[in-house]
Amino acid sequence: PTFREKSALAMKAKRSIGASVARTIAPGATVFVDSGTTCLEAGRLLRGREDVTIITNSLPLIATHEQFKARLLVLGGEQRGISGALVGDLAMTSLSRLRADVALIGASALHAEDGAGSTELTETAVKGQWIARGRRTLLLADASKWLEHTMVSFAAWTEFDEFFTDRRPPVKLPPGGAKIVIV
Repeated sequence: PTFREKSALAMKAKRSIGASVARTIAPGATVFVDSGTTCLEAGRLLRGREDVTIITNSLPLIATHEQFKARLLVLGGEQRGISGALVGDLAMTSLSRLRADVALIGASALHAEDGAGSTELTETAVKGQWIARGRRTLLLADASKWLEHTMVSFAAWTEFDEFFTDRRPPVKLPPGGAKIVIV
């Protein structure tokens, strides 16, 4: 589906997840906001805060730059048309020099054993770097993602500190994984 089509799906859940996550961000935090539609909802709320720095590869979030009170840092890279994500060598080079207090990561699909998945390899590289370079890593995904299938898994449940979602997972997750926060 296109970014616009994805944005229209589970909108109430995405907004609730975004609001819940935004409330957990401490003053002075540096936050990486991934390119997913649920992360976009959190980013929209965080952009109004003067006390945070946002780093993003999301062109839809960057497009709202006039509404930012937060400090905004933008990764370079090649635009992935379907998601508006900046990916590739330029994005990876930028990431190698940055760290974040919190990394907000989206997923296209969720799998009981494999964790979070994506439809695009170039996006998984960026997501993986942010998971490795974020002090606190949060997975943001509505419950409809359990019904999706993707080509590639990019992170195990143990790589996330918290998983924000709108319903309890329909399967038992492996032990030692992310704390589940139902909003």
